[in-house]
Amino acid sequence: MSQKSLKKISRAAMMWQKGAMAPKHVLIACSATAIIITSLVMSHVLVGFLSAAIVALVLALKSNAAKTHEEHINSLLSTYEPKDKVSFKWLQDETKKAGQLQISVVLEWLKKESVAVNGENKPDPKEISFVTRKV
Repeated sequence: MSQKSLKKISRAAMMWQKGAMAPKHVLIACSATAIIITSLVMSHVLVGFLSAAIVALVLALKSNAAKTHEEHINSLLSTYEPKDKVSFKWLQDETKKAGQLQISVVLEWLKKESVAVNGENKPDPKEISFVTRKV
């Protein structure tokens, strides 16, 4: 569970770093696009655009999806059970000091937590055969 949750946090952080659309905006854009494409295929352009506008408005007002990447990561971190409790405490302290989540701090914590999580699954160096292969 910890590895799967960590991957979700990592993906969210990468999307934030890349400046991608926030989860709520992605949901709205995908839904509206699907309706417009369906309408174009069915040759009902006006109905498609009106339907897309209505769906986008309803999703914008009623959706529980995070409005920002920070909100999304905060939600994921709120339920995450860290392996490296010291680095998680560091993340909390840095966030308190700054008054908000910062991508650089989140990425630094992800590196530390990944080592803690993946350290359990680290293969035996003898099993990594390519390192002894002569080239």
